[in-house]
Amino acid sequence: MADPHVVSALRAKRDELDKIICSYEAALAAARRDFVNVNATLELFESDAPHAPYPARLTIARMFKRGEIFE
Repeated sequence: MADPHVVSALRAKRDELDKIICSYEAALAAARRDFVNVNATLELFESDAPHAPYPARLTIARMFKRGEIFE
């Protein structure tokens, strides 16, 4: 049978490596999220299609209740 010291040292090393792998996986997931966000933002700025300005649909009549402005 293996020496108890060797077994406990290997278990400790296994736990340490498991924590390292989990932290790398979390960092990789965060990097992937950042990568997707940067690509989406880049597509907004690199678009070659001409953009039509958004129409102004807000009028004074829609900002106030009927008769409120004339009180």
